[in-house]
Amino acid sequence: MPGLFQGFEPSPYNDLNDNRGELISQARSPHISTPWADTSQLETGYFPANGAPQTDEPIFSLSRVQYTPPAPVVDMRVCNGLLILLLATNSLVLIRLADDDNIITIPAPRKPPELRLTRLFLDPSGRHAVATSIQGENYHFYIPSAAPGSKTTQAVPKPRPLKNFKMFIESVAWGRSPTTSREITLLIGGNNGTIFEARLDGSDDFFKQNSNCQYVYRLPEAQPVTGIHFDFGLMGHIIVFATTSTRMYTFVGASEKKDDGRVFGGLFSSYSDTAPSEHAWSVSRSAMLTCRKRSWTFLAIFRGLSSIFTRHHRPRQIPPRSLPG
Repeated sequence: MPGLFQGFEPSPYNDLNDNRGELISQARSPHISTPWADTSQLETGYFPANGAPQTDEPIFSLSRVQYTPPAPVVDMRVCNGLLILLLATNSLVLIRLADDDNIITIPAPRKPPELRLTRLFLDPSGRHAVATSIQGENYHFYIPSAAPGSKTTQAVPKPRPLKNFKMFIESVAWGRSPTTSREITLLIGGNNGTIFEARLDGSDDFFKQNSNCQYVYRLPEAQPVTGIHFDFGLMGHIIVFATTSTRMYTFVGASEKKDDGRVFGGLFSSYSDTAPSEHAWSVSRSAMLTCRKRSWTFLAIFRGLSSIFTRHHRPRQIPPRSLPG
């Protein structure tokens, strides 16, 4: 009979540790009164962890800080206890959150309007920063890690131009670098669908070379690469995600480290005759946020203002048949 077992359908939340199904039933039942039986939870999607009563205390709070920037802030990044402000004067302000009295100002390489830095990128370790300009000139800043509890004044990092690389940078994917190393590998997304591999080093001798950025791929559509991310799996596998305003592209292959330290040439060259897999959408704007958690990589593609596309990938489970070539 239709509807005979109505109300006893299997819960969509199959994880034993996921109690959202039980909370929804309690919130809807007029006979059960609990501190968290609040139908507003159904509207907001927020359920307290472990069934704890919901409080009115906000998760985040806004308060004033004891610092006034000397010029308007154009961009800001925070990673690994380091706050960097990019000012309209092209200067950078470095503030270590554990020692906020020690503020370092990096002078601008050149003043506006001759040069106008508009975007800042900072690696997760807080040691490498890249600033890009509307003129297409780009600068690297190496910021040595401060010793724990150290109150000594740091040396002012110097802006180092990325030679022979002139393009407005839309996105950056940072590699993982040991704390004892000054080097880091990254992928750069350009404003015309191009992808570059770069290797940055904190030593002065490295930047005496003619070029440290190399072209590796051009997406089928000549649009800005709004987001880019890569991760390594087992057995040398690499996966790269790149997004534009209309598509997300996925590249999967084997890493092949060259004598010069580059690792992405073999991956992208395997797609010279094979199109990467793609997911299309019709939106006016997109951006990609990524988060690594153990062996998982989580990606969130924000489309417009409300819709979200999410994809999960576990590198160790890439089947061999999915590899190109």
